[in-house]
Amino acid sequence: MKDRLYNKFKDFDREFCQKYIKTYQSNAYQEMKASVNLMMRNTFVFNDNWDMEPCSKAYCLDPLEWDKPVTDDPEWLYMLNRQTYLFKFLVVYIVEGDKSYLRQMKYFMYHWIDCQFTLKPEGAVSRTIDTGIRCMSWLKVLIFLDYFGLITETKKIKLLTSLREQITYMRDYYREKDSLSNWGILQTTAILACLYYYEDELNLPEIKSFAEEELLLQIKLQILDDGSQYEQSIMYHVEVLKSLMELVILAPKYYLPLEETIEKMVTYLIAMTGPDYCQLAIGDSDVTDTRDILTLATLVLKSSKTKSFSFDNVNLETLLLFGKPSIYLFEEIPRATIGESAYLFPDSGHVCLRDDRRYIFFKNGPFGSAHTHSDNNSVCLYDKKKPIFIDAGRYTYKEEQLRYDFKRSTSHSTCTLDGQPLEMIKDSWTYNSYPKCDYCQLTSKDRYHLVEGQLHVQRASDIYYHKRWLLTLPQAITLVIDKVSCPGEHVLTNQYILDDQVIYENGFVNDLKLVSPTTFNLEDCLISKRYNQLTESHKLVKKIKFVDEVMDYTLIVDRNCQVKCVPLVQTNSHKELSNSIAFDIRSQDFHYLIGVLMDDIIFGDKLYLMQGIKCKGKVIVYDKNNGKMSRLKN
Repeated sequence: MKDRLYNKFKDFDREFCQKYIKTYQSNAYQEMKASVNLMMRNTFVFNDNWDMEPCSKAYCLDPLEWDKPVTDDPEWLYMLNRQTYLFKFLVVYIVEGDKSYLRQMKYFMYHWIDCQFTLKPEGAVSRTIDTGIRCMSWLKVLIFLDYFGLITETKKIKLLTSLREQITYMRDYYREKDSLSNWGILQTTAILACLYYYEDELNLPEIKSFAEEELLLQIKLQILDDGSQYEQSIMYHVEVLKSLMELVILAPKYYLPLEETIEKMVTYLIAMTGPDYCQLAIGDSDVTDTRDILTLATLVLKSSKTKSFSFDNVNLETLLLFGKPSIYLFEEIPRATIGESAYLFPDSGHVCLRDDRRYIFFKNGPFGSAHTHSDNNSVCLYDKKKPIFIDAGRYTYKEEQLRYDFKRSTSHSTCTLDGQPLEMIKDSWTYNSYPKCDYCQLTSKDRYHLVEGQLHVQRASDIYYHKRWLLTLPQAITLVIDKVSCPGEHVLTNQYILDDQVIYENGFVNDLKLVSPTTFNLEDCLISKRYNQLTESHKLVKKIKFVDEVMDYTLIVDRNCQVKCVPLVQTNSHKELSNSIAFDIRSQDFHYLIGVLMDDIIFGDKLYLMQGIKCKGKVIVYDKNNGKMSRLKN
């Protein structure tokens, strides 16, 4: 296996990497060095970009104990034992040339081994997912130490003996359900990467065969045809994608079997990245910058489109994985022009719309995993690259009320009925019931987009239906229409969660004007952009009493637009159609008529008039400047 180590590091140029880091990544490096210097004193902060459960508070472990809680959140210990921070020591050593950083890095690994933990799935130090992450972390530094002669043969054997024990343990305790979870992929990718370099020393041919077969099965089961990871959390989609990309970088033999999957997953991630370069906090996710992952993907796929969403320069971890060749390759790949886009991911029920001013996300899909939130028929909106309507986030995994609150439909930009959530939460990881998705659709025509979603909830004594339509036009025009049906007297609550930086005043959110038949009230709420962090924010709330059925709308336009409601009149009757809305929207640059019918015309003429113009269809856009009519729904 020496030839594989040689192929990995033959073009490594330490002096080149030093210069590149100091020139292009000075600030990021100083932050990394500060973190490493803390760990030189056994003081840990878990605040890296993709730390799954970050904690920004520093804790000093004196003495160093891997299994003793320092907080009431067990996730902190899991983070500690994953040892993903080891690569930082390697980067700092490459820049500084100070071997004390290598000694501390080795100390963490050998100290963990010397504790002689009994590996068991319920242990704080050895859950199978954390074991997989730790094995990958060890491998990424071991191959460097091994190739450059920075580890003795005795110490290398000690690490490999532990790796063999941990890999065997992961196989022995592999659960059937891990085939459908990020847990499974984080284990199999680590096993295969370790065996790629140290197959002879580890001598685990049966486990290698298992891991290869299982990885392909995992991909078939949990990576949906549209490229999304089934768990309904962008955070865990990224964790799986990152693991697959690291595997093909470390073990190129797996590139061809995984290339198509990685391409689909990257396309999805690009769509789910907002104009602020951050992923949406959908499901158990944080507001996390995706450019490091997309920089890595640019090099893996050699993709111009992906580079358009990446950093301008190769970031530290990507540099560590690729070395000097990555710099030249990255510079050779041109950036593609980012234009308008409209994505429907039918398997997940996710819709993403992007233009030169606006970004919209809509969700109405199936239940995923325990990481799924009750966010069906919810919407997120960015304007001028700033978040306006957002997902509130996740905050914590602890069994406490705030965990349940953040998962509920009442914490998302959607509708609820009678002050009650649409789901029933049992605990942090379990629902007793969940809203049923009926459909999610996208229709695009002439730069107009119509998104349709419907859900229903079987309640104790009735059935609640919520149909939501989103109609988007250029010039930042967005119309949200809600139709709710439920027998009896009810109160509909329609709400939009605001980013904490949004300014709301007199019906305006930043530079957008809200037009609604019911006045919005501004209420306090909490959001969580990062695990373990709470931020005070606000939400816009309107409440409507109704019997059996109600239709509501929110029209969002630029503050300089003029808006007038107009009737839709059935021909030959002079009767305004029920469950219909129409608008005349104009500015100096455009003039649109929008007509929407939520129901079919059953009696009388099937035509209607919109400002004297004959129309047929449930969703009509008429451009008065050029006299062109577009029908998005018949």
